[in-house]
Amino acid sequence: MEKMNEAILQQDANAQNASADEYYMNEEAEKEYPIGKIFRLFAPFVVSDKNIVLSKPQMNAIECISKCKTGELGYNAEYCPNCKKYIIHPRSCNNRSCPNCQSVDERRWVELRKAEVIEGLPYYHVVVTVPSELYDIASLNRTLFYGLLMKLSAETLTELCRSKEYGAFTPGIVAVLHTWSSKMLFHPHVHMILSGGGLTSDGKFKEAPFKGDNKFFIPESIVASLFRGKMIAALKEAYDNKNIHLNLPFSSECSLEDPRQWMNFCDKMYNMKWVSYVKETFNGNGNAIDYLGRYVYRTAISNSRILSILPPSKEYPEGQVNFKYKDYADGGKEKVETVTGKEFVLRFLNHVLPERFCRVRYSGILSNACKQKNLRCIAQIQKKEFLISVLKGKKKTEVVQFFFGNTGCSCPFCHGKLELCGRITRKTVSSMKRVYKEYKEAG
Repeated sequence: MEKMNEAILQQDANAQNASADEYYMNEEAEKEYPIGKIFRLFAPFVVSDKNIVLSKPQMNAIECISKCKTGELGYNAEYCPNCKKYIIHPRSCNNRSCPNCQSVDERRWVELRKAEVIEGLPYYHVVVTVPSELYDIASLNRTLFYGLLMKLSAETLTELCRSKEYGAFTPGIVAVLHTWSSKMLFHPHVHMILSGGGLTSDGKFKEAPFKGDNKFFIPESIVASLFRGKMIAALKEAYDNKNIHLNLPFSSECSLEDPRQWMNFCDKMYNMKWVSYVKETFNGNGNAIDYLGRYVYRTAISNSRILSILPPSKEYPEGQVNFKYKDYADGGKEKVETVTGKEFVLRFLNHVLPERFCRVRYSGILSNACKQKNLRCIAQIQKKEFLISVLKGKKKTEVVQFFFGNTGCSCPFCHGKLELCGRITRKTVSSMKRVYKEYKEAG
């Protein structure tokens, strides 16, 4: 790599013998992203606040998002042997919380899941939520609570589908964890795509009883009630095994660390109405996966929702950020939220997942242990060809070429195939830009 850097610099030093277009700095790839700018401006306020304790994944997210596609992480250099030009663009961070560099991974995930869609079946988008009274417990016990939320949501739907009343089959479920509301406030819930059919215990393919008018074949109240019982029982078990932290007072008079107060709290939760609902029903092949794909690689907010950023000033010491959100309590109307820059970063960091926590999980006939076997079985029963995604096992450069064609992996000048030279440092690129500028000015 050092030899390549030296060779590039040496060629730049002898620029008078080179073509004026020998080096191409991809300025489009180096553009400033709003969320990256917000983190560069306001994350230092969060890090320097001694009253705020940040986890290792949160600190890592701050560093990655702040540096993503700025050149701080280095540059990728590609060479076109056809027109003898170097194409240089800044590297992305590939942090799973970063909204700036997930589009290729999102599209790849969608394409892979489309190969797992069972043709002719309806699919249901089911959302499972918990009462806001549990948010403090969830915040203190993120790994435990998120794991239970995802596991028990899938178990609830699987158990109901296996019952004789609702079809007696094992469905396919893809579950995605979300922890935010439209305003980036803490709101843990699970989005699931449920297949309207599956395999019976004796290996036969069976479709769910169809209610008509695109209605869900299981009453939403039944889903919510069964999930409520499972969740409260799991929390009680965690309490008995001392695996849950409850060192926060819910009022000045009581604390949930007290066994009696804990039982009273659980009884209160059990008597509350929990909400689970079907957001949409899909009857086409693949469109259910397209819909869910937007949820898989999206963390809290996208760059397109940022309206304005005001740097720190006398009037706004911690800056100001305005962003769009949908107020679902007001019919889904689009409104504007105004927060300080520090508050924006804190809200975003609140949705960074614990280390190694898996946001997407598969269960039922789509469980990773038996997915291929089950899908082959269904294809044979339906007398249809079992298809495997063309992207399976492909490298990222091949995925880019699949989606973007020659524009993704070809020279912008002659459209020849680019060869990856490797990674070069910011210092090297700065020297290249300086020499190239001097060369241009010299005419």
